[in-house]
Amino acid sequence: MKIYEFNKYFPDEAACRRRFREWRDKEGVTCQHCGSHDVVWLESKQQYQCKHCRHRTTLRSGTVMHGSKLPFCTGLWLCTC
Repeated sequence: MKIYEFNKYFPDEAACRRRFREWRDKEGVTCQHCGSHDVVWLESKQQYQCKHCRHRTTLRSGTVMHGSKLPFCTGLWLCTC
């Protein structure tokens, strides 16, 4: 994908976050604390929360973006190249 196409589909950080979340939801999110797959998305916190132990997981956690301070747009661009 060329950069101008990328910018057309993902014009801002919010669009990149939404796409990254779609990927996470498709792959399935596992609680790092208890191993449950029963999680819910907390829109206000922008995190997943386990329904069993209530442990919260960030959108970056357990992905190639884990521990990164890069914006989601940069990470998404690197993943689509």
